[in-house]
Amino acid sequence: MGLLQIVQVEIGSETWPFIFDTGGGLTLLTPQLAERIGCRPYGRVTGFRMSGERLDLERCGEMDLKVGEMPLRAEASVFDLMSLLPDGWPELGGLVSLHTFQNRILTLDMAANRLTLETESSFAQRIADMKKMSARLNHQCGGSGLDIFIEVRAREGSLWLELDTGNVGSLLLAPHACRQLGVSRETSGEESRASTGPGGSEVPSFEITLDFVGLGPVRVDAKQQEMIYDGVINADTVRRLLLTMDIRTGQVWGKVREH
Repeated sequence: MGLLQIVQVEIGSETWPFIFDTGGGLTLLTPQLAERIGCRPYGRVTGFRMSGERLDLERCGEMDLKVGEMPLRAEASVFDLMSLLPDGWPELGGLVSLHTFQNRILTLDMAANRLTLETESSFAQRIADMKKMSARLNHQCGGSGLDIFIEVRAREGSLWLELDTGNVGSLLLAPHACRQLGVSRETSGEESRASTGPGGSEVPSFEITLDFVGLGPVRVDAKQQEMIYDGVINADTVRRLLLTMDIRTGQVWGKVREH
């Protein structure tokens, strides 16, 4: 399953494997699980993928669930997640995201495959040796969606990159973000793509040091891609960090893991 994180989620008397994706925005159930637990989907919630593609989902309402030993309550929507995954994947129950943990404080240690729900006491101890980063919440889907964006300094202004552990490829930067960072058209692949036309050549990756406000420089492997955001942080970059997120306020603390 590569860099995708799988967590065990208990709904009712059954436990199902769910993808944990910080960029998922919502709490999602597959149609099969929704039917199994007696959800009769209703209404509509609308969001947008980073490509700008509109996504309409039906709702299941609020439900109680457990992630590990964490009792949570979240509004769920229905989405055919398995249609996006390669053949051979085991059946999943759905997807949990930062939306699932709203009003909580969460520490993400991808390298150790660990999610920790912090108390006020453990939170204070946790961030004692961490740096406060510049971050903000994003709410799509009529206010029900929830993502976190992290600020990065650029030569011109700053950039806000979505924290997305579901991105198992390179860190992605929009063309305008590459220009703000001073990345040449040749380095970013914009020049070669313009000469060959859409789909004419594979966009190359390139190494770049990003200056995360509050945290400092982090060397990443990046690709250019057109999108509605400035960029999207990937799972590989998150694996090299320890992040504590106060989902109530959108505040984030981090540190670079020692190798």
